Amino acid sequence: MFNIFKKKQKNNDIGADMAKQMFDSFVHATENGLIEWEQTQLFSNVFVHFDQPEGENRFTYFTPSTTEESLPIAVAQFIMKGVDNDGYMVFSVSWFVADYMRNQSQGYQVVYRSIKEMTHRFSGAFKGRGIAFEAIVNVNNTASNKLVKKVMNGNDIVTLDNEHGETVSNYLWKVEF
Repeated sequence: MFNIFKKKQKNNDIGADMAKQMFDSFVHATENGLIEWEQTQLFSNVFVHFDQPEGENRFTYFTPSTTEESLPIAVAQFIMKGVDNDGYMVFSVSWFVADYMRNQSQGYQVVYRSIKEMTHRFSGAFKGRGIAFEAIVNVNNTASNKLVKKVMNGNDIVTLDNEHGETVSNYLWKVEF
């Protein structure tokens, strides 16, 4: 009647859980001075940290709190996965926004600005080719699906079941130089 004894539904969004872990680790590292970052060339309120865990190139962009620069409120992470058959650098994309900053376009802003910054920085090195971005999002994650559709401007979407039994949308969009 009051659903008091009803089991709570378990979160079945592995990608969202992984993004939360990424965000928490990054916040810990920035707040404790464990990593260095620099301001992006195009945006004064977006910063980037580059590292190579396990040999993979990883760019982590973040928007800081307006009161404390070392406190990220939104993070977008790009991991280079290789070069596709057309010569595009392929990056997997994930993002996360602090709970208290949700529904304020922070996710969209950090992803959009990060992509602008990456295309700006890489355009000379990959002239005649480009960058491909891939995002895999649980179909039930309404906010992330809305964000990626807005950012990618209607490029390829494939819906499938992943290895965790989730139904996901696999987004791929390319930026040519």
